[in-house]
Amino acid sequence: MNSISPLKIEGMSTFIQKDLKLLSFVKWDRLVQSGVNKTIKVFGWVYRDDSYTDFVLLNYQLKYNRGSWDSQLSFSTSSKEYSEKIAELLEIKSHDTCERVEDYFEISNCIKLKRLS
Repeated sequence: MNSISPLKIEGMSTFIQKDLKLLSFVKWDRLVQSGVNKTIKVFGWVYRDDSYTDFVLLNYQLKYNRGSWDSQLSFSTSSKEYSEKIAELLEIKSHDTCERVEDYFEISNCIKLKRLS
């Protein structure tokens, strides 16, 4: 049972597809599924008017309980504009604020935005 592909679990594909369609402002791109951890992560982009893009990551943690599968959903996004809307549409009570790597680490391999002083 450890190696089962999470998307092959009955009804899971339909369940996730409903969420992807619900977030119609996101252009879905990639997914990662782990049979060992029973997780599905779906990654997409929100295209902004200023030519930048924001990411959205949906994380489904699957659990087998008393003969059936259940899913716990969490998400991450770099979109200040859509963060609360995503939480509301997916009926998730709380969401975290995305922060910039450059604000915490002095590394050369990060994206640095020009800051106004």
